[in-house]
Amino acid sequence: MTAKHMTAKHMTAKHEIALPAIMRALNIYGAVSKHDSDKETRQKLARHIGRLCDWGERDQNRLTVHALTYLRTHDPNHTS
Repeated sequence: MTAKHMTAKHMTAKHEIALPAIMRALNIYGAVSKHDSDKETRQKLARHIGRLCDWGERDQNRLTVHALTYLRTHDPNHTS
């Protein structure tokens, strides 16, 4: 489910924590990399950040950093 499709009744505590970090990371990475992430990458990113929330991570800044790292390592256009 994407941010556009989330309604108040579907928002869980995990989503309330994860979604802002995911959106922030996608915005930052899109601006820096000059391209948007594809749908599959965004879905996998959401699952990854959701797992971190399930494991107890609640810090928005740490989740954003994890998301940015995930995007960088899964970007086929990124060269080290």
